[in-house]
Amino acid sequence: MIDQVRYYFEALPLHPQPEKLESLTSYLTRLAEANGIQTSSAFAHICFPEYNIEAIHSLNDFPLYSLMNLQAAACCSEAVVQATTFYHLGRKFGRVYDSRACYHFLRNSIAPFFRYCPLCIKERGYYSLLWRFLFVKGCSDHACNLLDTCGHCGEKILIFTSPLQFGLCPSCGRNLGLCRIQPLIEAEEDTLSYSQDLLFLLSPQPWESMTSTLAQHVGEQFALLRQSKELTVQEMAERAGLPPRKIKGVEFDIIDTYTTPFQSYLQCAKYLGVSLHNIFDAVLERRRFHGLPQTDQIQRSENESITKMQKAIKILIECKMPITKNAVCRIAQLSNAELLQSPSLGIQLQQLVLAGRAEQRQQVILEKNAIQDKVSEMIKQLEHSGKPVTYQSISTLISVASVSSSENWQMIRFINQYISQYLYDQHNIVQEEDRLVVRTEIAINQLKELGAVLTRRAIAAIVGRYQEDLQQYPFIEVLWKDFPET
Repeated sequence: MIDQVRYYFEALPLHPQPEKLESLTSYLTRLAEANGIQTSSAFAHICFPEYNIEAIHSLNDFPLYSLMNLQAAACCSEAVVQATTFYHLGRKFGRVYDSRACYHFLRNSIAPFFRYCPLCIKERGYYSLLWRFLFVKGCSDHACNLLDTCGHCGEKILIFTSPLQFGLCPSCGRNLGLCRIQPLIEAEEDTLSYSQDLLFLLSPQPWESMTSTLAQHVGEQFALLRQSKELTVQEMAERAGLPPRKIKGVEFDIIDTYTTPFQSYLQCAKYLGVSLHNIFDAVLERRRFHGLPQTDQIQRSENESITKMQKAIKILIECKMPITKNAVCRIAQLSNAELLQSPSLGIQLQQLVLAGRAEQRQQVILEKNAIQDKVSEMIKQLEHSGKPVTYQSISTLISVASVSSSENWQMIRFINQYISQYLYDQHNIVQEEDRLVVRTEIAINQLKELGAVLTRRAIAAIVGRYQEDLQQYPFIEVLWKDFPET
């Protein structure tokens, strides 16, 4: 048996080539079977020695980034092997910049178990890459549903599993090509449309490498179609049943565009009444005859961009403003095009944001401890002099400016917490409602002393609870019943 033989030559004795739109796992199964290799472990030793065995057992037709041994064993070029995966679909949407990008883009669209058309297995002798997509309900050639279990024993079938035998159920060993088919009725039109789109998206195109901003131009085309229907993002979101953020992601209008899944592109295209093939054709037409913005050249070096991002984060920390990707890019004047052309720059941005947030949290802790020490000292002074402990008296003693609550907000909240804790201890309040009532009264007095507008939202913000949480307490409802929501 070949399983028991160690290969001292690079190429396998027999090396059939992949069929058009054949899945990688189908090709590997046929390659192994043609050479008498029955187990995935033995096959991995020959074709994938650089991968651990768990990774081989988990093969699922996503792009592979180390193919030298498989190429040598199968006498097959890298381009031919990649065409058996989701590589070209991912490349058209800019999702092949690292080994996990394509997976995250497609993971909710890909079936976790084997799906198949019995007639295709019987007639063609390979598994189609199209079968992997959950939204493809059937076979467009035979107008039948795709089966997701063995038609003989009812067991689910793993994507790549031993024994490596084409067309046979690994559980019962019977021929999958002889399973009874189920006519495709309801989803026939969608199946045909999706199959045509996937045929285009999964096939290599010569223009895929022409631009590093193809995904951006696709997003712009989606935006043009939406605008041609005189729809805002919010209106389309409500009608298409998608969150507005997903639509902005499809239109390449947010920094986190690369977190937008493939399913969102499909939903937007379906609502707008176009195919994804139509979208790409329109993009190429605009590029050919009208020209597109020259965004392919990076306008500044990565080092310069990183320096600007670092300065932006320092500004946000000093101003005590939330550190977000959008805020950093706005201050640093980084465009989507600049950021998305360089995946490493996006990674740097994420790391800088996380580090900035950690520094901001540490700064808040230090400020909070300093305020706590000052408030404790001032309370002792007020008690010693027989004066009441109020927000105004404390803030005056520790030189907190009596400004609007939108400024110095952290200071106001910290002081409120310590004063409410002090009064809580003084009055020996036991129940949570009583404690919150006291804090609400203090918050109302604070806002009055500051001359700020009294609203429920402002009161809840100072108390440090959600407005909905406070509304469940009857005594608090009495306290703020005359104040507006916002």
